[in-house]
Amino acid sequence: MSDLTIILPLKDRFLLTKRWISFAKIYYQEFNILILDGSKNNEVENYFEKNKIYKDLNIQYIKYQYDETVKKYFKKLSNGMLNISTEFSALVDNDDFFNPICLKKSVDFLKKNTEFSTCGGQIIQFRYNNEVLNFYRGNKYTSNNGNTPLSRLEKEVTHKQSGPLFYDVHRTKQIQKTYKMLHEINTNELQFVEIFPQFIDCLNGKNKKLDELYLIREIQLKESANRDYFEKTGSILNRLIYSDFAHNYKKLIHYISNHY
Repeated sequence: MSDLTIILPLKDRFLLTKRWISFAKIYYQEFNILILDGSKNNEVENYFEKNKIYKDLNIQYIKYQYDETVKKYFKKLSNGMLNISTEFSALVDNDDFFNPICLKKSVDFLKKNTEFSTCGGQIIQFRYNNEVLNFYRGNKYTSNNGNTPLSRLEKEVTHKQSGPLFYDVHRTKQIQKTYKMLHEINTNELQFVEIFPQFIDCLNGKNKKLDELYLIREIQLKESANRDYFEKTGSILNRLIYSDFAHNYKKLIHYISNHY
């Protein structure tokens, strides 16, 4: 059995999930897959039962109440991750695709380098439009090798060279603790799902970026949770004035300070 669990949180977008599972059947057979489904309906569950996907993949599927709020989504992540028994874990969305070779290299790197909390690689984006597939290479990400937690956090805040750590391979005990804290913050601020773990990952250890393809992400989807969230809540400035954003951000800083 693999030392890695791929965590796939779901909220609707059934066709994208079908596509992701088709990809997983070919490339992720050696990994464990934990699916945390907060969709409004039972399409994914019915699809699994009808197509007997469990025979091809090592899937643990858990159905949750509908992710009607961000707080419920964070609770789902926190509770769901308690089901992981492998040493390492990696989060992914159903419109993103890991390179399985780089996944294994990331696990191997973390096994040999205990001072690192995460390991990933380079990310490219793609757009599929009118049966044309285009790929886009973004900035090259580099490792965050500061010798102290504060130096790594400062580099992350000021330079962003390490890129998103959300999708990197993590040590399971650390990621479970991180999302437990995120749930305890008790916020409806969706952006915290990446901001808070990013900061904690820097404090937990160094962050390695391998110089090879790690993840492919689809861009400009019609169904986007982030876009729906911003259309509903407005810009950061709007949330600073009319919501609890400032209060929640202070709680985030408090948790980070206590963690350090």
